[in-house]
Amino acid sequence: MPKLDIAYGKPARQYLLDCAQYWLRMGVDGFRLDYAHGPEQDFWVDFRKACSQIKSEVWNFGEIVEPPDVQRTYTGGLWGSLDFLLCQVLRQTFGAHTMSLEQFAAFITSHERFFTDDLSLPSFIDNHDMNRFFYLAGNDERTLKLTLLVLYSLPGPPIIYYGTEAPLSQHQSIHANGALGFDEARLAMPWEVIEKSPFPDYLRRLSEMRKKNPIVHQHTWHMIQSDVQKDTIVFGKDGSSDTYLLINRSDKTAQVSIPADGQGQYIDLIGEEIYRVEKGDLQLTLPPVSAMLLSAI
Repeated sequence: MPKLDIAYGKPARQYLLDCAQYWLRMGVDGFRLDYAHGPEQDFWVDFRKACSQIKSEVWNFGEIVEPPDVQRTYTGGLWGSLDFLLCQVLRQTFGAHTMSLEQFAAFITSHERFFTDDLSLPSFIDNHDMNRFFYLAGNDERTLKLTLLVLYSLPGPPIIYYGTEAPLSQHQSIHANGALGFDEARLAMPWEVIEKSPFPDYLRRLSEMRKKNPIVHQHTWHMIQSDVQKDTIVFGKDGSSDTYLLINRSDKTAQVSIPADGQGQYIDLIGEEIYRVEKGDLQLTLPPVSAMLLSAI
């Protein structure tokens, strides 16, 4: 592809700014900016200013496939940066099982605290340039549901790749001999199976949960307890004992007991089942390969 000379004062620079303003006037709400680490950063400062002149609530985020310390330098230019590092960790933890739950906990704690609130980090588990998560997870719907719940519980705005609601897989890895490359993960949308799939409703419930319970994606999750043998972990929110995220990554049912002060009730924010504190503890049963998001009521 051609590389444009968009240095300050160059005609191509002003042309792109004019294009952005044109589409915002046409009703676009913002831009997903491919290869955002290509232009010099001063361009994005001008781009942001030009967009804000047309629409005060515009949201621009870039594809910056660089380490976190580089991504952070775009604060003030872009509003956000696609969180490729989190994507990789989610895939390793829940798809490939090459990271432990404790390693995942350590990552999200340090990762969230590294960035300021001035840079949004849209999160995802796959896209058009990698194997689909569903394929990576062995086409296991339980694993996909678990990982989507975790995704929607994290601070970054979740992005869902088309076909996840089917759920759509692929024939072989994009790296396999004789494979079609990235096109292996870009199969046609199977519209005929959508009506029978539970995932559209599940994604709607995740979205509604996130909107109704902002604490779920605010503040940092911290590990309360973990059991390496059971392959379970419990997260709580910094400064709050009212919200918990429980994960059972194993193929066996797991019993989890969380210390709770006094009496009380908790609701499953997705399934809406009520759980009561008994003898000072919140005692729960987690099905195999599942996650649960609880909030005090």
